[in-house]
Amino acid sequence: MNGRDATANGRSYARGTMLTMGLYVLGILAASLAVRSGNVHDGALIALALVPGIAILGQIGVTLNYLHKADEFLKAMTARRLIIASMGTLAIFTVWGFLETFAGVEGPAAWAAYCIMWGLFGVISCVERFTQ
Repeated sequence: MNGRDATANGRSYARGTMLTMGLYVLGILAASLAVRSGNVHDGALIALALVPGIAILGQIGVTLNYLHKADEFLKAMTARRLIIASMGTLAIFTVWGFLETFAGVEGPAAWAAYCIMWGLFGVISCVERFTQ
């Protein structure tokens, strides 16, 4: 997960992430097209809406497998970044919730939390790389 992990574990993580995120994108595209067409209803829409969520669960599994097989240094560094990114995401959505409640400001959709968390993870990884 550090961009230079050429180990079998790193390659497995990269393949798993590409596979699950490919399913994620295809799921979003399929659901979006189905909603636009207006020809898909009820149960089928629910099933289509679950596909990206299932892909995310798969990607979480890929990440946990990577951490399980990583050496102690990579495990600690990655876990630290994930914790900081997760706490940052919770902070963003909590503040936004207060803005919605008290100021009537419209917030991001709940599904954006996963994207924001990985975005923060990327920023944190870059900052750590260039400051160490």
